[in-house]
Amino acid sequence: MKKHRNFLVGTIATICLTTVMPFSVLAGNIGDSKLPEKFISYTGWADTSYRNKKDYTSHYIMNNSGFDLWVISQNVDKKNMTVRGHAIVRGGEWFIYNTVKEDGFNSCRLHISTATSGTSGKLSGKWSPDSVGNYPVANP
Repeated sequence: MKKHRNFLVGTIATICLTTVMPFSVLAGNIGDSKLPEKFISYTGWADTSYRNKKDYTSHYIMNNSGFDLWVISQNVDKKNMTVRGHAIVRGGEWFIYNTVKEDGFNSCRLHISTATSGTSGKLSGKWSPDSVGNYPVANP
């Protein structure tokens, strides 16, 4: 009985490790940074700091601002790397498709304004250049 139990415990541990490990191995720079708490408008932008992009995943963003955001992913040359040119990020948690890593760059930032003319307010939320999990995509 003891041999079977040890085999079962070992098998369950192996299954758990092989199920969990790929996510931690694949996870890039997923630590969240606060979005700059700046006043933004349709023509007044805020930029995050540049961060290392370690894998080919989407950006993660959480918008707590109370209004929709117009978001562009930029490489170190300030070139737009956002799939479809921009992402409209409503309140909540989202992914943003980008081509930073695919185009050979290792760092990026977000360039953010409000998504609607006449709307302004204080930017609030967080982001990371790489992502894990399952969220809707802001620029499908």
